[in-house]
Amino acid sequence: MSFKRLPLLILLVVVAASLIGCGKKTDKDKLTDLYKVTIEFMQSPEYKNIFKETDMEKMSKYMDDKQKELLKKAGFETVEEVTAAEQKYKEDKDILEVRKQFDEVSQKITEEIMKDKMGSMPQDQQMPPQTDAPPTDNAPKTDAPKTDAPTK
Repeated sequence: MSFKRLPLLILLVVVAASLIGCGKKTDKDKLTDLYKVTIEFMQSPEYKNIFKETDMEKMSKYMDDKQKELLKKAGFETVEEVTAAEQKYKEDKDILEVRKQFDEVSQKITEEIMKDKMGSMPQDQQMPPQTDAPPTDNAPKTDAPKTDAPTK
């Protein structure tokens, strides 16, 4: 090998090493990706449809398999890796922001699913609406002392 090709070979090795290094995702990147792919999944019809499944064992297996798929898609192998990354980046502003988005989407989708489930239940099995109105005084009158009053 001639000395003229040596600088070219060194340059190729450096470029290859930098490309390999750039391809590695940090735990923060993987955690961000996990939140994003999970949000995407939760907003899909596929997610809402699984709650129509009446066989709880089948539903549970599906959710376990989907969790593993989402972990791998984000770059994690186990839930323990996610837990460690969560702990490591619990105060990171970028992670806090994506977690906030996740929480908002999760709450919205859960409310939609519950609303759909309640709408599909027979009317006599539905829960009465919750109100913040004070209780009315329709209770039968008794001589017993009120239970919420402090006793001396």
